[in-house]
Amino acid sequence: YKDAARLKVFVQTGGFPKVTSSVGLASLKEVLEEDAQFPTKKGELIAQQGWKVIDMTASRRVHASKLLEHLREGTFLDIDQVLEALRNIDLTAV
Repeated sequence: YKDAARLKVFVQTGGFPKVTSSVGLASLKEVLEEDAQFPTKKGELIAQQGWKVIDMTASRRVHASKLLEHLREGTFLDIDQVLEALRNIDLTAV
């Protein structure tokens, strides 16, 4: 239902509304908190969560995979470990 509501707003206004209440890494956190299971490996996280849309800025949406692909290879024990691994990437280049 959320996607249908977002599509309706797009048809009416020409722009998609925000997906989360945050932007950047905080938006990724919101999306991962919905149903990501840990521990998980980078590839599994991208396969299971990468298709989801996050808010990079108030007006720009991207798939979570655009951030997750910057993770190092390995296993992540929780969301905080994922976010910490992404803290030093240039979000403007994503």
